[in-house]
Amino acid sequence: MAQPITAKTSGRLLSLDVFRGATVAGMMMVNNPGTWGDIYPPFKHAAWNGWTFTDLIFPFFLWIVGVAMTFSMSKRVEQGADRNKLMLHALQRAVTILVIGLFLNGFPFGLVFGHHFSFAAMRLPGVLQRIAICYFIASIIVLYASTLWQIRWTVLFLIVYWVLIKTVPVPEYGVGILEPKGSLAWYIDSTVLSGHTWAGAPAPGFDPEGIFSTLPAIATTLFGVLGCLSSEIRWSSWAC
Repeated sequence: MAQPITAKTSGRLLSLDVFRGATVAGMMMVNNPGTWGDIYPPFKHAAWNGWTFTDLIFPFFLWIVGVAMTFSMSKRVEQGADRNKLMLHALQRAVTILVIGLFLNGFPFGLVFGHHFSFAAMRLPGVLQRIAICYFIASIIVLYASTLWQIRWTVLFLIVYWVLIKTVPVPEYGVGILEPKGSLAWYIDSTVLSGHTWAGAPAPGFDPEGIFSTLPAIATTLFGVLGCLSSEIRWSSWAC
Protein backbone atom coordinates (compact mmCIF):
# COMPACT_ATOMS: atom_id res chain seq x y z
CA MET A 1 0.00 0.00 0.00
CA ALA A 2 1.34 3.45 -0.92
CA GLN A 3 2.37 5.58 2.01
CA PRO A 4 0.00 8.56 2.50
CA ILE A 5 1.51 11.96 1.79
CA THR A 6 1.91 13.86 5.04
CA ALA A 7 3.71 17.03 6.08
CA LYS A 8 6.61 14.89 7.19
CA THR A 9 6.91 12.70 4.09
CA SER A 10 6.34 15.58 1.67
CA GLY A 11 8.85 17.84 3.38
CA ARG A 12 6.22 20.53 4.01
CA LEU A 13 5.17 22.14 7.27
CA LEU A 14 1.47 21.37 7.64
CA SER A 15 0.81 24.19 10.11
CA LEU A 16 2.29 26.74 7.68
CA ASP A 17 0.17 25.42 4.82
CA VAL A 18 -2.96 25.63 6.98
CA PHE A 19 -2.13 29.17 8.09
CA ARG A 20 -1.39 30.20 4.50
CA GLY A 21 -4.72 28.78 3.36
CA ALA A 22 -6.57 30.57 6.16
CA THR A 23 -4.84 33.83 5.23
CA VAL A 24 -5.81 33.44 1.57
CA ALA A 25 -9.39 32.74 2.65
CA GLY A 26 -9.31 35.88 4.79
CA MET A 27 -8.00 37.90 1.86
CA MET A 28 -10.86 36.64 -0.32
CA MET A 29 -13.42 37.65 2.29
CA VAL A 30 -12.12 41.18 2.80
CA ASN A 31 -11.68 41.75 -0.95
CA ASN A 32 -15.15 40.43 -1.76
CA PRO A 33 -17.50 41.52 1.07
CA GLY A 34 -20.61 41.13 -1.07
CA THR A 35 -21.54 44.79 -1.14
CA TRP A 36 -19.18 47.69 -0.52
CA GLY A 37 -22.06 49.80 0.74
CA ASP A 38 -22.81 47.65 3.78
CA ILE A 39 -19.67 45.89 5.03
CA TYR A 40 -19.26 44.03 8.31
CA PRO A 41 -16.85 46.34 10.24
CA PRO A 42 -13.99 43.81 10.68
CA PHE A 43 -13.89 43.44 6.88
CA LYS A 44 -12.92 47.10 6.48
CA HIS A 45 -9.49 48.63 6.97
CA ALA A 46 -9.18 50.99 9.92
CA ALA A 47 -9.50 54.57 8.70
CA TRP A 48 -6.15 55.38 10.34
CA ASN A 49 -5.76 54.72 14.06
CA GLY A 50 -6.21 51.20 15.38
CA TRP A 51 -6.61 48.05 13.33
CA THR A 52 -9.16 45.49 12.22
CA PHE A 53 -9.03 41.87 11.09
CA THR A 54 -8.52 43.16 7.55
CA ASP A 55 -5.36 45.02 8.57
CA LEU A 56 -3.78 41.72 9.66
CA ILE A 57 -4.00 39.97 6.29
CA PHE A 58 -0.99 41.57 4.63
CA PRO A 59 1.31 41.27 7.69
CA PHE A 60 0.32 37.59 7.84
CA PHE A 61 1.51 37.15 4.26
CA LEU A 62 4.84 38.81 5.05
CA TRP A 63 5.27 36.58 8.10
CA ILE A 64 4.52 33.53 5.93
CA VAL A 65 7.20 34.65 3.45
CA GLY A 66 9.73 34.79 6.30
CA VAL A 67 8.88 31.32 7.57
CA ALA A 68 8.84 29.78 4.09
CA MET A 69 12.19 31.24 3.05
CA THR A 70 13.79 29.83 6.19
CA PHE A 71 12.61 26.34 5.27
CA SER A 72 13.65 26.64 1.64
CA MET A 73 17.03 28.31 2.09
CA SER A 74 18.18 26.28 5.08
CA LYS A 75 17.39 23.03 3.25
CA ARG A 76 19.40 24.12 0.21
CA VAL A 77 22.33 25.32 2.32
CA GLU A 78 22.39 21.97 4.12
CA GLN A 79 22.49 20.26 0.71
CA GLY A 80 25.60 22.27 -0.17
CA ALA A 81 24.09 25.01 -2.31
CA ASP A 82 26.19 28.14 -2.82
CA ARG A 83 24.78 31.10 -0.90
CA ASN A 84 25.67 33.53 -3.70
CA LYS A 85 23.68 31.47 -6.20
CA LEU A 86 20.77 31.35 -3.77
CA MET A 87 20.99 35.13 -3.49
CA LEU A 88 20.88 35.48 -7.26
CA HIS A 89 17.82 33.23 -7.36
CA ALA A 90 16.18 35.39 -4.67
CA LEU A 91 16.91 38.51 -6.73
CA GLN A 92 15.38 36.97 -9.83
CA ARG A 93 12.29 35.93 -7.91
CA ALA A 94 11.95 39.38 -6.30
CA VAL A 95 12.21 41.14 -9.66
CA THR A 96 9.58 38.81 -11.13
CA ILE A 97 7.16 39.51 -8.27
CA LEU A 98 7.78 43.26 -8.54
CA VAL A 99 7.16 43.30 -12.30
CA ILE A 100 3.93 41.33 -11.88
CA GLY A 101 2.81 43.85 -9.26
CA LEU A 102 3.49 46.79 -11.59
CA PHE A 103 1.68 45.00 -14.41
CA LEU A 104 -1.40 44.43 -12.27
CA ASN A 105 -1.40 48.08 -11.18
CA GLY A 106 -1.80 49.16 -14.79
CA PHE A 107 -3.92 46.31 -16.14
CA PRO A 108 -5.81 46.41 -18.50
CA PHE A 109 -3.90 49.53 -19.61
CA GLY A 110 -6.93 51.30 -21.04
CA LEU A 111 -7.65 48.51 -23.50
CA VAL A 112 -11.06 47.77 -22.00
CA PHE A 113 -13.98 50.12 -22.53
CA GLY A 114 -14.38 52.45 -19.57
CA HIS A 115 -10.88 51.87 -18.19
CA HIS A 116 -8.63 54.92 -18.13
CA PHE A 117 -4.88 54.54 -17.90
CA SER A 118 -1.97 56.94 -17.76
CA PHE A 119 1.68 56.20 -17.02
CA ALA A 120 1.90 59.65 -15.44
CA ALA A 121 -0.67 58.66 -12.80
CA MET A 122 0.07 54.93 -12.52
CA ARG A 123 0.53 53.72 -8.97
CA LEU A 124 4.04 52.38 -8.42
CA PRO A 125 3.87 50.83 -4.93
CA GLY A 126 1.64 47.86 -4.20
CA VAL A 127 1.22 44.66 -2.23
CA LEU A 128 3.33 42.49 -4.54
CA GLN A 129 5.97 45.20 -4.87
CA ARG A 130 6.35 45.36 -1.10
CA ILE A 131 6.48 41.57 -0.82
CA ALA A 132 9.25 41.55 -3.45
CA ILE A 133 11.33 44.14 -1.60
CA CYS A 134 10.81 42.55 1.82
CA TYR A 135 11.61 39.10 0.44
CA PHE A 136 14.82 40.29 -1.21
CA ILE A 137 16.18 42.21 1.78
CA ALA A 138 15.20 39.45 4.21
CA SER A 139 16.93 36.93 1.92
CA ILE A 140 20.20 38.86 2.20
CA ILE A 141 19.95 38.85 5.98
CA VAL A 142 18.96 35.18 6.20
CA LEU A 143 21.74 34.02 3.89
CA TYR A 144 24.61 36.13 5.20
CA ALA A 145 23.80 37.03 8.82
CA SER A 146 24.04 34.93 11.96
CA THR A 147 20.96 34.35 14.10
CA LEU A 148 22.03 37.08 16.49
CA TRP A 149 22.39 39.56 13.66
CA GLN A 150 19.03 38.55 12.25
CA ILE A 151 17.53 39.57 15.59
CA ARG A 152 19.55 42.79 15.58
CA TRP A 153 18.43 43.70 12.07
CA THR A 154 14.78 43.09 13.00
CA VAL A 155 15.01 45.39 16.01
CA LEU A 156 17.07 47.93 14.08
CA PHE A 157 14.47 48.32 11.32
CA LEU A 158 11.78 49.03 13.91
CA ILE A 159 13.91 51.43 15.97
CA VAL A 160 15.15 53.37 12.95
CA TYR A 161 11.60 53.74 11.65
CA TRP A 162 10.27 54.97 14.99
CA VAL A 163 13.17 57.32 15.75
CA LEU A 164 13.12 58.93 12.31
CA ILE A 165 9.36 59.36 12.15
CA LYS A 166 9.40 61.00 15.59
CA THR A 167 12.46 63.23 15.20
CA VAL A 168 12.86 64.24 11.53
CA PRO A 169 11.02 67.51 10.83
CA VAL A 170 8.62 67.61 7.89
CA PRO A 171 8.57 70.96 6.03
CA GLU A 172 5.52 73.05 7.00
CA TYR A 173 4.33 70.38 9.44
CA GLY A 174 7.01 69.95 12.09
CA VAL A 175 8.27 66.97 14.04
CA GLY A 176 6.58 63.76 15.12
CA ILE A 177 3.34 64.06 13.14
CA LEU A 178 1.51 60.73 13.14
CA GLU A 179 -1.47 61.74 11.04
CA PRO A 180 -2.05 60.62 7.43
CA LYS A 181 -0.87 64.00 6.15
CA GLY A 182 2.24 65.57 7.63
CA SER A 183 4.08 62.46 8.75
CA LEU A 184 7.56 61.61 7.49
CA ALA A 185 6.14 58.59 5.64
CA TRP A 186 3.63 60.82 3.86
CA TYR A 187 6.29 63.40 3.03
CA ILE A 188 8.66 60.84 1.46
CA ASP A 189 5.88 59.19 -0.55
CA SER A 190 4.35 62.46 -1.74
CA THR A 191 7.77 63.81 -2.71
CA VAL A 192 9.47 60.79 -4.30
CA LEU A 193 6.34 59.14 -5.69
CA SER A 194 4.44 62.30 -6.56
CA GLY A 195 1.42 61.34 -8.67
CA HIS A 196 2.13 57.61 -8.37
CA THR A 197 0.54 56.78 -5.00
CA TRP A 198 -2.74 55.05 -4.20
CA ALA A 199 -5.77 57.20 -5.02
CA GLY A 200 -7.74 55.69 -2.13
CA ALA A 201 -5.19 56.55 0.57
CA PRO A 202 -6.37 58.48 3.67
CA ALA A 203 -4.36 61.50 2.46
CA PRO A 204 -3.31 62.50 -1.06
CA GLY A 205 0.32 61.56 -1.65
CA PHE A 206 0.40 58.85 1.02
CA ASP A 207 0.62 55.19 0.09
CA PRO A 208 -0.01 52.25 2.47
CA GLU A 209 2.79 50.34 0.70
CA GLY A 210 5.03 53.38 0.42
CA ILE A 211 8.78 53.75 0.68
CA PHE A 212 9.48 54.59 4.32
CA SER A 213 6.82 52.31 5.81
CA THR A 214 8.54 49.37 4.13
CA LEU A 215 11.09 49.34 6.99
CA PRO A 216 8.72 47.84 9.59
CA ALA A 217 7.33 45.55 6.87
CA ILE A 218 10.81 44.05 6.47
CA ALA A 219 10.86 43.52 10.23
CA THR A 220 7.53 41.69 9.96
CA THR A 221 9.08 39.35 7.39
CA LEU A 222 12.05 38.76 9.67
CA PHE A 223 9.69 37.91 12.52
CA GLY A 224 8.63 34.96 10.37
CA VAL A 225 12.29 34.01 9.98
CA LEU A 226 12.90 34.26 13.71
CA GLY A 227 9.80 32.20 14.40
CA CYS A 228 11.83 29.18 13.29
CA LEU A 229 14.68 29.77 15.74
CA SER A 230 13.91 26.68 17.77
CA SER A 231 13.18 24.46 14.78
CA GLU A 232 15.49 21.67 13.70
CA ILE A 233 15.56 23.13 10.20
CA ARG A 234 17.82 25.98 11.34
CA TRP A 235 21.37 25.25 10.25
CA SER A 236 23.35 24.91 13.46
CA SER A 237 26.76 25.59 11.93
CA TRP A 238 26.27 29.34 12.13
CA ALA A 239 27.63 30.69 15.38
CA CYS A 240 25.92 33.65 17.00
